[in-house]
Amino acid sequence: MTSVPDVTREGKGRARPGPSSSAPARSRPQPQSIPAGGWTGAALGFLVVLVATAASSVLGTQAHQHSSPAAMAVLAAAGAFVGVLMSVGLPRVAASTPAEWLLPAIAGVGGFAVAPWLVMAHRYTDAPPGTEVLFFSVVSWGGMLAVALAVTSRQWLSRAGGALLALAAAAAVLGNWERPSSFSPLVRYAREELYMLLAGALWVALVLALAWAARRGSLRVSAVAAALGGLAGAGLLAGVALSRQAIAVADLTGPGAIGYGIAVCFSVAGTMMALRAQRPEAVAAAYVLVPIGVSLIAIVEWAVGPLGPQPMVLEPMIAGGVIGVLAAGIAWGTGRHRLTLPSAGPADGGSAAAGSVMASASAPARGSRATVALRALATVVALGSVAVAVVALTRPTMTGAVNGLRTDGTQLRAVFDLYGYEVAGPWLALALGLVALGMAIERSAIRDLWLRALAGLAAAGAWWTAAATPLRTLTSFIPSDVQVDYGSEFSRIDFSGDPTVWAIAAVAGAAGAIALTLAGGLMAGSRSDGT
Repeated sequence: MTSVPDVTREGKGRARPGPSSSAPARSRPQPQSIPAGGWTGAALGFLVVLVATAASSVLGTQAHQHSSPAAMAVLAAAGAFVGVLMSVGLPRVAASTPAEWLLPAIAGVGGFAVAPWLVMAHRYTDAPPGTEVLFFSVVSWGGMLAVALAVTSRQWLSRAGGALLALAAAAAVLGNWERPSSFSPLVRYAREELYMLLAGALWVALVLALAWAARRGSLRVSAVAAALGGLAGAGLLAGVALSRQAIAVADLTGPGAIGYGIAVCFSVAGTMMALRAQRPEAVAAAYVLVPIGVSLIAIVEWAVGPLGPQPMVLEPMIAGGVIGVLAAGIAWGTGRHRLTLPSAGPADGGSAAAGSVMASASAPARGSRATVALRALATVVALGSVAVAVVALTRPTMTGAVNGLRTDGTQLRAVFDLYGYEVAGPWLALALGLVALGMAIERSAIRDLWLRALAGLAAAGAWWTAAATPLRTLTSFIPSDVQVDYGSEFSRIDFSGDPTVWAIAAVAGAAGAIALTLAGGLMAGSRSDGT
């Protein structure tokens, strides 16, 4: 009786069922590299989205007063359709599965038609204030997209912290566009602003659907399907408005409305460029940085001098802009965040090459005791920074003093406190703490660590200048006839106060944790290099 020989080795077939020993290595998904010219396309897409979105925000503010929400949705959907054709063109092959066109078409209805309609339907002649509309219809959309993208990243915590830092910096910029500022999120127009956040969720779902299509290689089919879905959704909205006599031809032909449609066209085209380069985070960064772009326009106007006095508080606004740019570098400026793969030495041979992924993942853990200790200390300090920043959000931080004349001739004087969650400084401190904590517990290449560390330390250095920015001027307990006259000879509001010790300690802790993490990374890098 002879036994059946064991021929389960690679290349000789299998006499009994079961996976090959090398099957896991063959089936492991390989990381996708950015296509040739991808970085250039992503950078160009970022610039186009930044400029076009800033223009669409400004033109939308002017156009919505002379148009209707349905007409603005039609113009946005038409502009999106043209933008898609400009950037990706018509599909050359049919969709291979219904998912390639059905899901994007549904997302296009929401993102290209319903989202702009929701924003415009909840804007009035002079309310909500333009700063709040910009924050909730542009900046917050970029922040939501950034958080959604961070969830799938290895450096999810530091990227989410960078997104929060960018949002807080944008709020600091908007809060210093004028003083007294009308920027008071979720105070007097909470319902309208929540609808704008809902519109942002629809837009984020669309971008994620198209980003998924780009990774599968079906962006052209899916983008055109989404654009057609947007046209269908806008047509439905226009039909409902026409039945109610809420839309007219004049709503579509105004110069501001046409300019808004053109701006949306280029914004969508830039978005498609970034998605083709598989860099959706470039779109998120552009949206979050729009207030800085609009501020540059206002600064140019002020320098030219035809529009009267300068209303901006320049120093904290510039500091907020600098922090916003640094936050973009922390959250999105380091590429795909791959782990560094050490090369195999002569003694390792092929086995070292086969295990390079595992080696790179565990290399920091096998470093010197000093490196491990620095990492652990940085984690503890960063956790303390986050905890202290949360406390800072709950503490009285600034004081507002109101002195105004009511319509009945009586004088009103009032003093009230602004807590930390109503001031930019504690939010910036919390974001820096999250960035520091993420850097301490995550593993990244030395180049990425250097970039994030320098950006985080620079942001901590600029924190003091932007920290004392109030994020709530309007209140529910001050009579509206007094608040409407803020900044005139009839009424004024003044803010005083410096950042609290809690916020200062949080920022100092975040900076210390970042420095410790950088030191540990440098020691680990020197050890791996044999120096």
